[in-house]
Amino acid sequence: MVDSLTKPPHGAPCNRCGVCCRTELCKIGEQIFKHLKGPCPAIIHDEQGLPACGVYADPIKYAPDKVLLYGLDKIKETISLLGAYGQGCTFYFKGIEPPSQSFYKKMTQLMRTDARYEQAIRIWQLRLRR
Repeated sequence: MVDSLTKPPHGAPCNRCGVCCRTELCKIGEQIFKHLKGPCPAIIHDEQGLPACGVYADPIKYAPDKVLLYGLDKIKETISLLGAYGQGCTFYFKGIEPPSQSFYKKMTQLMRTDARYEQAIRIWQLRLRR
């Protein structure tokens, strides 16, 4: 397992260090596991030993009702969108590192202009601050 990766700054490209998932639950994790604190019980490690999202890798195991209602591809898409996969590091240490306002702006713009985000929020019944 690779646990020695340094967390990138908030909003910088994700290096899959896993600090976020070991520290707190994402909004989907809160829905599935019914608690608000980490670490996420669905953390897995890929072939390279990097942390990965078990909910994304095996949504049938963690959200079978959602998969039955919306299909595997749609649920994986919603997890990817709401997890900001490919958008940048979503975690920042409050009081230690400043949040990236440009990252928040970018994500807010995406959420306002890409209808898939609204659908993903509805599917997971999330309340997100905007």
